[in-house]
Amino acid sequence: MRLYFAQLRHGDVVIAAITSCTNTSDPSVMLGAALVARKACELGLEVKPWIKTSLAPGSGVVTKYLQKSGLQTYLNQLGFHIVGYGCTTCIGNSGDIDESVASAITENDLVAAAVFSGNKNFEGRVHPLTRANYLASPPLVVAYALERGVDRRDFNSYGSRRGNDEIMARGTFANIRLVNKFLKGEVGPKTIHIPSGEKLSVYDVAMRYKSEGHAAIILAGAEYVSGSSRDWAAKGPMLLGTKTVIAKSFEQIHRSNLLGMGIIPLCFKSGEDAETLN
Repeated sequence: MRLYFAQLRHGDVVIAAITSCTNTSDPSVMLGAALVARKACELGLEVKPWIKTSLAPGSGVVTKYLQKSGLQTYLNQLGFHIVGYGCTTCIGNSGDIDESVASAITENDLVAAAVFSGNKNFEGRVHPLTRANYLASPPLVVAYALERGVDRRDFNSYGSRRGNDEIMARGTFANIRLVNKFLKGEVGPKTIHIPSGEKLSVYDVAMRYKSEGHAAIILAGAEYVSGSSRDWAAKGPMLLGTKTVIAKSFEQIHRSNLLGMGIIPLCFKSGEDAETLN
């Protein structure tokens, strides 16, 4: 019963799940997760015993290509066994966690974490004992299971303050992995004000356009906002004055959210994209 009392700490992951939702329909991220698992096994890395791991694809097709490629073996070795198909951890069907883990959490009032590839992470949804719930791609679910926890410094504060429109408007494009082609591949929430050519934050440029009476347009690639159906992904651009998003393709739920916010989602013609525009 007290096996994990001295080992568990605030922020430790106790549930790591690759869940159905939208992510498991993408072979690239699923194979990516399996390759992370293979590398971890080759290096002799192991998942901590108090972490409940699971793999629940949305379709048996995922199982077939993971088995045929020989990669399911490595996921199994780390504890990511197939537990079923369809909605599981992402809607709260995570099942019980180890009794000694549950006792350690409750008696020490620990903020335990769940990392999963779903699309909703509010407190108590995944499991009553996981107060910190983080959304991650399938490869990162495996990585954080190996890392044991989520360092608070890896996360900004926008998600925890998504009821504040002033903060969310400024953080809409603040993902450090975003690349703005106007800045020759520079990452971060910066852009160019046209026609002045000034490099400013996306928010500052958007506010300048609004003051000048101009609407903003977003040019994007394929599967725009894939994996995120959060309403703020559409509210944020709306607050920035965006009227149109032109992309190669859209994630279906986000496309509907854009329309709900009065933003028109348009697709490039076949064979065309932002790079081909003059």
